[in-house]
Amino acid sequence: MNCLYCDSPLPPGAVECPNCGAPAPAESSVPPPQPQMPQFAPAPQPTRKKSPLLAELLSFPVIGLGQMYNGQVIKGALLLLVTVILVFAIHPMVFWIFWLLAVLDAGRIAGKINAGETVTPWTFF
Repeated sequence: MNCLYCDSPLPPGAVECPNCGAPAPAESSVPPPQPQMPQFAPAPQPTRKKSPLLAELLSFPVIGLGQMYNGQVIKGALLLLVTVILVFAIHPMVFWIFWLLAVLDAGRIAGKINAGETVTPWTFF
């Protein structure tokens, strides 16, 4: 058997610990419970409000910038890359439709963030 306080081995029939002097436990006693650290719930993180108008205004001159403002950085960069491809490789009318969808997406995602909805990096509208 070991001492409950310093964990050094106790000789058989010892009344106290030869190492620390603490009283030796009786043969049938249960070690005292160890103190537990209090468990605290993590503090809720404050949600940062996003302005739908600002998100749309940022996407207006540069497609993808509003998405980056909303925290969807990879999505915004991909939209910007696709825009460059559309401008040079495909009919300009497709570019304007894509541009309008990106502006509307930025504003709606900002609204979802403000409403407390879950928004993944790839959530559209």
